[in-house]
Amino acid sequence: MGNSFEQPIQAESPEQKNARFAEGLITENEIRECWERPDKPIFEHTVKKGEEGKEQEMKFRVQVLSENLKDDLLAELKNSWDKPTFEELKETLELFFEQKKIGHPALLNVEYYVTVDSENNPFVITGIYTDDIYGGAGFATKDKLDSQNHYLATRLGWFSVSKDYQGAGVGGFLFDWVEKMAKSRGSKFMVAETDDFEKEETALKLYKNRGYKNGLDIKDYFGPGRDMVSYFAKVEDAQPFIIEEKVAAENKAELFNLAKKIYSAERYKEFEVCLNLFLQQKDGEETIMASHSFVLRNQEGKITGFSMLMSGIYENVIFSCWEGADPDIEGGKKGLAEALRGYAFLQGKGIVAVTREGEDKEFLEYGFQSANDGIPEVFEKGDPTKFLLYSKRL
Repeated sequence: MGNSFEQPIQAESPEQKNARFAEGLITENEIRECWERPDKPIFEHTVKKGEEGKEQEMKFRVQVLSENLKDDLLAELKNSWDKPTFEELKETLELFFEQKKIGHPALLNVEYYVTVDSENNPFVITGIYTDDIYGGAGFATKDKLDSQNHYLATRLGWFSVSKDYQGAGVGGFLFDWVEKMAKSRGSKFMVAETDDFEKEETALKLYKNRGYKNGLDIKDYFGPGRDMVSYFAKVEDAQPFIIEEKVAAENKAELFNLAKKIYSAERYKEFEVCLNLFLQQKDGEETIMASHSFVLRNQEGKITGFSMLMSGIYENVIFSCWEGADPDIEGGKKGLAEALRGYAFLQGKGIVAVTREGEDKEFLEYGFQSANDGIPEVFEKGDPTKFLLYSKRL
């Protein structure tokens, strides 16, 4: 992965290894070993807080979130969230452990880490969602893409510190540790997702103080000169769209041919990797992100458009990670836009969001809006808060 940290330091002592891990310099093989033994600490650390001479020390351990710690963690963090958000966290962690049982790569590479005190009580959580490309799956795809043209991004998920430990400096340390680990893997961006609800002021201040900038549109997100631009549409007035055909092995070759027409060379390579991963998903599997898809054909049987979507985590939105319409077929983009809105409607979602490499002004003509200032009603229908994205170049 280019300049990523790949090889462990040779002949290091346990103390040196602990210090290296605390700096986020952990190889992929090492982190996988940590997942295999989640009840053992990855490293131990001490933070100091206060004026010189009056400093207070806080000792803690960082380790992989295990099922043994899940209930204690939820009990500790319950008062750090409003009730709907806490229930969402609880459901996400339950799905996470179901997803861990799946033998093939999932659509989203998800990791959760916790800090525990001297009595093994968890009090901080951080989630790390890794993608090479929007909708990709981190470790499952990174070795298939050239890191010079296809950037790796890491998303922060479910970062929270127990109220009893806020202000001790542990949360700030773990936040920095996640950034360092992402950078050592070759990530070019860290992305944090939140909303503009008044109780998120502390989180927003944290992001801004660490150099994060607000905006769903992110320059160079996919690679050099390859910007990510997002759009969304409300679907209350959409006509229901019942799919007759899904993305499948049988239409894979046709979809590749269409993708070559509508994507850049870099984007096509990413689509090729992602479609192969998508086809490994099984209907009805318990995963954090559920896969969806549809294929559109005209009366002559030719594919006019398609979409590969994901839902989960956010209650009222479905994300189209990959979509396209044949530019040689009149009305193809309009039909795709209507199908996206209609499919979201049938799924009980109020919002459908799409992410593109660069601008696509045709979407603005067919009921979509620019999402750069945030997306409202992502969390629930009628919710005035906006879904926000904060990003930082590593």
